Amino acid sequence: MKNALLIFAIAAFTLSGIDAAPQPRNFGLKVKADGNSRHDKDTVTQTRTLLLNLSLVGTEPAPDVVVKWTIYGHSRSNHDPITIKSGELKTALVGGKAVELTTPEITITGVLEHSESSGSGRRAKSKKVPASGDEYYGYSVVVMNGSTMVAEAYSHPSLKSK
Repeated sequence: MKNALLIFAIAAFTLSGIDAAPQPRNFGLKVKADGNSRHDKDTVTQTRTLLLNLSLVGTEPAPDVVVKWTIYGHSRSNHDPITIKSGELKTALVGGKAVELTTPEITITGVLEHSESSGSGRRAKSKKVPASGDEYYGYSVVVMNGSTMVAEAYSHPSLKSK
């Protein structure tokens, strides 16, 4: 009986390397929205770039990784959410090595609500100018490995449903 168990244990140990299941892979994603705002009288110009850090834990590489990103804004006049720009970045990941990716810089311009005067002195009139254009709201990033979603990040939870 002991010999049979010993032979079974040796056979199981030897065969375990032959038909081993692939190791589970853990994908890491860190996102930083970088940019600035410039105010010129009543006009606001914003620039944004997403700085992405992707990593992979495990020994099996991931050669077909696609990062789908979207930058959202909202209208300055009615605050309706809109997609400012979206795109895809392709890369390959190897376990233990982080990959840095950067989205193209986007520019968003809007005009704040303000008043303009016409005339002078006692005949001066003030006219209200409504807000127009767009304003940055947030981002979403989804990482796909083949057809499987492996990581995601959202600046606001409400953007997950977009």
